[in-house]
Formats: sequence, C-alpha cells, structure tokens
Amino acid sequence: MIKVSFNIVSRNDNYYSDNLEILSKTLNTNLFFLNQIEMISMVEFNVIDWGSKDPLHQNIKIYEKFKKNVNFFYVNKEAADRVSKNYPNKFNLNKSPNLAVRLSKGEFIIQGTSDQIMSRAGWFNLLNFIENKKFYNLDLDYTVFYIPRKILEYDF
Repeated sequence: MIKVSFNIVSRNDNYYSDNLEILSKTLNTNLFFLNQIEMISMVEFNVIDWGSKDPLHQNIKIYEKFKKNVNFFYVNKEAADRVSKNYPNKFNLNKSPNLAVRLSKGEFIIQGTSDQIMSRAGWFNLLNFIENKKFYNLDLDYTVFYIPRKILEYDF
C-alpha cells in the first residue's frame, strides 16, 4: 500500500536552465535512498507537468528499476495557460498542487519541489513514524507536518 505521495509540480520551459537535471537527480536520489532502506514500495512520486511544450516524461531520466514509482501527469499548454493567465509566468500555484493531491494514492502527501531530497534517515524516520502511528497519542490523520528542506542529516 502506498503510504506517501511525494508530489512535484514542474514545467519544462527553461525558466531554470538546469531544471531537467535537478528534477531527475531529485527523483532518482530519493528513490535510491528508499530502495536502500527497503521502503520504496511505500512511496509514489507524482510529477505534474504544468504545460510544458516538450513534456517532462520524455526528458527526465529515471533509472529503470525506479520507473514504476514515478507517475507523470501532463496538463497541456493550452489548458495550463487558460487557468493560469493571471499568474506570473502563467504558472497557477493553486490549481497545479491541488491536481497533484487529487491524483495521489498515498495515505499522506508531501508537496515537494524539484530539488527536494530527503536523506535515508529522513525517509526511514518518516515512514516508520507513519507505520507506527497507533503508538502515538495524537491524531496523525488530521495533522500537518512541516519538514524543512534546509536541514540535512550529517550522514546524508
């Protein structure tokens, strides 16, 4: 069962010149760490491609053994531009993450970014916490966690 949906909204539009490389590294590195701790089956990565002229799924390199854990959802340029016309760079920061949430299969959702890498220890602790939630005296189902991306463990 998918416990966590890690959602990323991006677009292949040269806004950042190295976005394709960064996104590819982010996906493969997170999946590598999940594979190392044998928890890869608990996480799916959803990439919402918000109006790329050249779709992300055709340009992002994912290692073959990780491809089943990555889902690409393409929103064509005309549709993305239509609902984003009043936003900077025609990128609707409301609808795109909401679409990701609707398409998620995980019990929990991380709204990530193209450059957000969690360490092995970070994934291990998060997934064990979720798996063992019955041992904690809190309603985890109605809780929002802020996981700062600026803190990396020493053994990253």
